[in-house]
Amino acid sequence: MRRLGHLILLIGLVSPLVYGQTQPGSIAVRGKNAFPDEKVRSVARKRFYLFPGGLAENKSLIDRIHAETPQSRDCFYAGLKASACMMDWLRAQNCESVFCRTVTQDDVGRVPEFKAAYDRGISLYGPRPELALSWIISNMSQTFASGFYDSQMSHLARLLGDQKPLQNMMTTTTVADGYFPGLAAGKYTVSNVIPIEVKGKGYVWTCEASVKTGQAAVNLKTSKDPTCDLSIKDLPQCNTGTCGKT
Repeated sequence: MRRLGHLILLIGLVSPLVYGQTQPGSIAVRGKNAFPDEKVRSVARKRFYLFPGGLAENKSLIDRIHAETPQSRDCFYAGLKASACMMDWLRAQNCESVFCRTVTQDDVGRVPEFKAAYDRGISLYGPRPELALSWIISNMSQTFASGFYDSQMSHLARLLGDQKPLQNMMTTTTVADGYFPGLAAGKYTVSNVIPIEVKGKGYVWTCEASVKTGQAAVNLKTSKDPTCDLSIKDLPQCNTGTCGKT
């Protein structure tokens, strides 16, 4: 019995040490200070990808990112003849699609595309405004609702080629943070791959992070950083008019 007690005590002393050695690490991506003169919405709800190895091991991906000609959200929607008020709605929170945030009744009254989808819902569901509002995106054309996302995914596939990310995640709406959990010790590369559009320019961060124990961090910024490769390119500009004016 005494030996059993000693064994239990030994397990109690050793277990925290073993647990500490095997506890998975993580990488935090922090975007709220990426653009000091902009609100966090610039990098909120943006997708980032995690790759094994550091910057040296991912040089081919970095080279492809620098060689790629980025597309512009505004020009994509201009090609679909989006209204100026629709473009204002997208720009207000740097949205890339109508899935970005909840459509309100005020939006319906202001944005022609939402009004048309809302009216379609009323004709389908009868005089049930709450239902028409809930299903408003479903009553928009698929090309308009998800066309830019589909185009970005094609762009992403070209850039990645046979290189597959370990994980992907989206930054939060409020503080533009995101996390890659459950990582073994080692070097990793974090990149948004697809440019984040801010004031007519496209930004792609490709940053190295070393996971040892606990949490490593990637702090997005536009100033010089030896742990990050930053691609900044001018995006095509398209005139989308002014909301409320012809």
